[in-house]
Amino acid sequence: MTSRSRSVSMLSRARASSSPRDRKRLLRTLIADVTLLLELNSEAVRIGVRWHTGASDELVVERRGPGRTPPEALAIVREYGATHSNVQIAKMLNDAADCLPVVATD
Repeated sequence: MTSRSRSVSMLSRARASSSPRDRKRLLRTLIADVTLLLELNSEAVRIGVRWHTGASDELVVERRGPGRTPPEALAIVREYGATHSNVQIAKMLNDAADCLPVVATD
């Protein structure tokens, strides 16, 4: 676990000095696979992460369904939708991803 924590911490520190593409490549070197487990009649999804070290972790996060887009994302689309292209809006949403809420449960 300590090794994984260090690796993810390095990725976080690299964030300011590297491109999203480079961070994604770095993350791919750490993660072997990801499994999504959806449960019927549940508001959550379990995310299993298997690391290249053989260790695994599981996260449980709120499952967003149709019509449950974060209000912050909708505000961006409403503000810039008439004056910007879809590609430009997608970039804005990707850039704002860290500011948009993600609800995690234990």
